[in-house]
Amino acid sequence: IASGKVRLDLSKTEGGLGPGFYLAESITKSDEYASDTEGPGQEEPDEYYAGVFAMLVMRVTMGKMYRSDHFFSPDGEKARVMSSILEEREYDSVLGDRRSKANTFREFCVYDESQVYTEYVVLYERKYRDPLYGCPTSAVLRGLGGGPVFNFQVPPYWKNFNKNPSKEPFYEETSLRPRGVAFVKRMLLWLGIGSLEVSSVTRLENSDMLQQYVQAKIKIREALTEKGMIPPPESAWKLVMPDDRLLQFEFEGQACGFSLQNFERDINEVFLWAPVQLNANGELPTVLEAAEGARRSCTLLTNARDVLDQYGQTAQKEYGLLLCRAVCGELATGGSATDADSEVTDLGNSNWYVNLMHPG
Repeated sequence: IASGKVRLDLSKTEGGLGPGFYLAESITKSDEYASDTEGPGQEEPDEYYAGVFAMLVMRVTMGKMYRSDHFFSPDGEKARVMSSILEEREYDSVLGDRRSKANTFREFCVYDESQVYTEYVVLYERKYRDPLYGCPTSAVLRGLGGGPVFNFQVPPYWKNFNKNPSKEPFYEETSLRPRGVAFVKRMLLWLGIGSLEVSSVTRLENSDMLQQYVQAKIKIREALTEKGMIPPPESAWKLVMPDDRLLQFEFEGQACGFSLQNFERDINEVFLWAPVQLNANGELPTVLEAAEGARRSCTLLTNARDVLDQYGQTAQKEYGLLLCRAVCGELATGGSATDADSEVTDLGNSNWYVNLMHPG
């Protein structure tokens, strides 16, 4: 609804106030209809959003209301009221005031989609008396203080944010807006690469890759929890950039599609750079080919300057760089551990080579 519009054609004629869009002033009443399943009529919770419920806060113009203290009977009353609203335009909406008669709730109903505007989407958990009942799986994590940390399955700045990647596959290459390109240039300047002209920046949105990545994060989190290593003893972000630079990154990147809100830092999820190897013709591969190559190699670096040193440029003097999400989990310094999720090697000058141990 938030990404499209209200669908009154889906409303049911047998509704107590007629075929309209139902709203309530009580969040308790609205919560009765909220669900964490994959779809209507299903019983199993959604694989990712189990335990997370959604509600809309809407602006509504009720106009002249028809007030009733009961639901309409099917013996002609409903038809008369609907005629006065939809045909004669005597009323604009209906107030079903069950509170005045049955001490329950008041329900509001409109029959024209232009009378409602979705202003907020509220995502919430139900707090049960038994804390183990209805416990979420993946979307809601527990921070160091025990409070909830919520992460969307699809990053909120993606064009395909409103899609369920397991049900609605997507593959899209999105060109960043000028301010996003300008931010990438600033990142390269921070890394001491000011001599390059950034010709284009493209964001890859691939549902298959994303699902594999999310599953890898879940497995690493489960393994670290078993070891009692949440958070891990090392911090990957400290390898990527100093604290003052990280604060600047968060502040400036927020408006450019580089938000860190969806990163799970306690399992060392970070941005890292990967090289783009030229194809047999000495040309840059497609974005998807480059991304698949980086996933196969699992070889990433904290500084783009080191990436550029690995591979050559095209005849047109073009380089390719990948900025990747990477979940490092338990970090081990070169050769110091056997079952870590990633291994880092110091290249000097605060630059690090990161080798990921798990596919995806």
